[in-house]
Amino acid sequence: NSASAHTGNGLSAAFALNDAVAAQLFGSLAVPTVVASAKAMLLTAYGKMPEQSYFEGCSEGGREAMMASQRNPDLFDGIIARAPGYNWAGFMGHWNRNQKAVAASGGQINAAKLGLLAKAVRDASDANDGIVEGIVSNPRACAFDAASLRCEAGADAGDHCLSDAQLAVVSSRTSPASIGGGTYNSAALALNGNEDDAAAGWGLWVTGNGDVRSALHYLFQDTTVKNYLARDPAQDSLTYAYESNLDSLRSMATLNDATHTDLRPFKNSNGKLIFWHGGSDPSLSPQATTDYYQSMTNAVGGQAAADEFARYYIAPGVGHCEGGPGADQTDLLSALDAWVVKGTAPGTLGATKVANGVTEAARPLCRYPEYPRYTGPANGTAA
Repeated sequence: NSASAHTGNGLSAAFALNDAVAAQLFGSLAVPTVVASAKAMLLTAYGKMPEQSYFEGCSEGGREAMMASQRNPDLFDGIIARAPGYNWAGFMGHWNRNQKAVAASGGQINAAKLGLLAKAVRDASDANDGIVEGIVSNPRACAFDAASLRCEAGADAGDHCLSDAQLAVVSSRTSPASIGGGTYNSAALALNGNEDDAAAGWGLWVTGNGDVRSALHYLFQDTTVKNYLARDPAQDSLTYAYESNLDSLRSMATLNDATHTDLRPFKNSNGKLIFWHGGSDPSLSPQATTDYYQSMTNAVGGQAAADEFARYYIAPGVGHCEGGPGADQTDLLSALDAWVVKGTAPGTLGATKVANGVTEAARPLCRYPEYPRYTGPANGTAA
């Protein structure tokens, strides 16, 4: 990832094993370093500095966005942090736990069983937003218990039910993780009804479509264990006790965690910040972003103070950064620019789902804690 000061496989943290400078650049220094160079080049080329500077990133880029707001509060006039992987130590520990559950005897969940699980979630909660369209608009309020799918006696009895080992995977993902005596935490990933998404659901992120060691969550936590924690490329992450070296865990968190909640320096620099998260993200928990937003709101002095410089949106049915059945396209940059330049604070925004250049659906993108609800004719279709 050349944007974070090294060139290599985006699924490998090998750069951090023996190169402290590369680890620091990846953690927090690459963005301010590149911005300084970019502004110097602009000054040389045009004879003046840019009038506004913005940063937008998703996933790792969302972490970089939050890091900039926390550690470099004067760097940007506006920041967009989408689906941010900001709580590195917590997320990786949670994924380590989850992938061990998948790798355990009988823990693998095939496509048919993922379909069973996702359909049960949709059947329970899809209609709660006023229309059945394959989207659970408010997963946090979904009253569904995966134990209702338990095979008789807990043994795997086929694709019509989930065994105890498979339910243990569901339980691990949908319950929070507390690591290092509560020092590092990871929020639950609520079931959202899109676990069976063929392009970007649990198959890609969790089960590896039958091979746990090819799942993205396995690969991310594995390279983290090898290169940050055990500091041994031969270490098998599935046998590694994640909390066994708290000093290494602390060092990694210091480098990579963007968890500081007091954004008053950024607010006082007149910066504006938009958080966004896909409601059906199978990788990074929307609840984690919600937790940060709420803690940040308290840290800066309450909702009125937070509203002066921050907005938060959850896009129902949208996967990790994009995709899923939901409306995943929103022009957040224009909304941010209008806020910075004109003082026009964003409210409800518009979102679309586009395929092959054709807009398939348009939806409102509501400010948290609101979510869109269909109020049209009974049995109608939300277009």
